[in-house]
Amino acid sequence: MKQKQEKGVKQFDKEVIEGVVIKATLDRRMNTATVITNPDGTLKEVRYHVIVRVSYKHDKRQINTGVKLTENIYNIIAARNYSTGEKQKISNQIASVFDRVCKKVKELKEQDKFTVGAAVSIGDKIQVTDKTLAVLWLEMAEDSKKLKTKDNYKQAYRSFFLANGAGFRMQGRRKVLTGRVMETKPDSISDNMVKRWYRYMESCDNSASTRSMYLRVFRAVCRRLKERGILDEVPKLEIPKSTRRTDSFLTVPDIIKLRDYQGAGKVYADWWIICYLCNGANMADIARLTWPEDFSNELTFTRSKTEDKSPSTVRIPITPLLAPYLGKYASPRVKGKRVFPQILLDAKTERAMTNRVHDFLADIREGLIEVCAEIGIRTISAAWARNSYITTLTWHGISDKFIDDMVGHTDGKVLTGYQGRISPSKRIKINSLLFIDPEEDDE
Repeated sequence: MKQKQEKGVKQFDKEVIEGVVIKATLDRRMNTATVITNPDGTLKEVRYHVIVRVSYKHDKRQINTGVKLTENIYNIIAARNYSTGEKQKISNQIASVFDRVCKKVKELKEQDKFTVGAAVSIGDKIQVTDKTLAVLWLEMAEDSKKLKTKDNYKQAYRSFFLANGAGFRMQGRRKVLTGRVMETKPDSISDNMVKRWYRYMESCDNSASTRSMYLRVFRAVCRRLKERGILDEVPKLEIPKSTRRTDSFLTVPDIIKLRDYQGAGKVYADWWIICYLCNGANMADIARLTWPEDFSNELTFTRSKTEDKSPSTVRIPITPLLAPYLGKYASPRVKGKRVFPQILLDAKTERAMTNRVHDFLADIREGLIEVCAEIGIRTISAAWARNSYITTLTWHGISDKFIDDMVGHTDGKVLTGYQGRISPSKRIKINSLLFIDPEEDDE
């Protein structure tokens, strides 16, 4: 059955690719249209779906652009009888879908895999949006469950748009970014914008770790936009490798100096040692440790860093090395109570707990500056405890799989279901090595 000619409707766009006709037009079927009436029941207007139709020989199929227009408005847009504003946005939405379909047809033709069905299969993946890159980026930030991830997204967002000409204006008591670049649509991301960002980050003297984090956020944003059909391709990025972990560890002799330190900053040295003896756990996880059953000789937690992706359980053996520090700094042993309540205090919300951990770490970092100077070792932070723990066990010849299990790595080294294969007695033996110098142990 032949398709009826659309009377009075001008063709919006049309392209013919090796016999395949791609055309943007109105779908004037009344069963899919929206009929709007006046208060007295008389017809006010009919809005039809704008579609992209793919025709080849006798096969015709269509993709919905997500736009509905009256015939009159469609004619105005199809004739390009407008300047800017809302009609320009609508035209861009239709053109975006049209261009994607044309690109898909060309790709299929080049691969000799063309069918009309394959050409329109992208329809489910196409998501038309009026939203700017800035709006979509911030929406993704707010979708993140973790405050640290939200903050990373927002810091990268700020850096990217400032690099490309944004400025600040006051909105109430808040500073918000403003400028023409804030109206950039996802499909307008250019290589020049990324290059300007590289130069801006260098001018700000951002470290390799910071630049790496920003660019990974940007790549994640682009990948999600591609998954939603909003962006065609993810820009190619040169992400620098962070060097912050390469030398960020203490050898056992220096760790013993820190352990045996008796000066005014003893408490700061002790907290570093606690992190080290707790399998190199970060302070956010140590802050949330709770007492297990009275008969248990292990503290257990799920790593906060991986709980949303690939949860990993870490088991900390209460060794004779750790026990004195628990006796000095931990709360009375009551099942379910915080082991170290002094870190979070009365913080209840995630934001408040994050702030408390940051403040606690800041105090330790400041205190360790003087401690390290007094005992003659490099200035360190609590974050070094994890790398020092891994390094010590590695130099003792502990297998990578065992180390992964002890610290909760989930990046591919540990086989699925491997967690728990190390016995409690083996975990105690492993952590009993932490004050033994691997160099002397080899002699």
